[in-house]
Amino acid sequence: MSRRNHHPAPNERFAWAVLGLADPATAERVDATRAREHARALADRGWGTRSIAKRAGVGRRAVQSLLNGRTAKEPPSHRVLETTEALILAIDLEEAPPWQQNTS
Repeated sequence: MSRRNHHPAPNERFAWAVLGLADPATAERVDATRAREHARALADRGWGTRSIAKRAGVGRRAVQSLLNGRTAKEPPSHRVLETTEALILAIDLEEAPPWQQNTS
């Protein structure tokens, strides 16, 4: 996304279309329950929010908001972008957290 105005550059919209992803500006929001349960299952297996976000290709704050809320006073997100849900659900529960994976 462009940093100045927080709107995606035209080439980013083209990339989303090529990858079959919805433009976040027009993407549907869905119930966050499935993504939250999957993220919690990953966390129970040793995954941190940064590792989940990096592996899924989403922002760390999206995962934090999903699990804990944006602040201590806010509840966890009730809805999530359809693409974010799909990317989080794509992480295999049997996959070891990045810090446990053999790098050699």
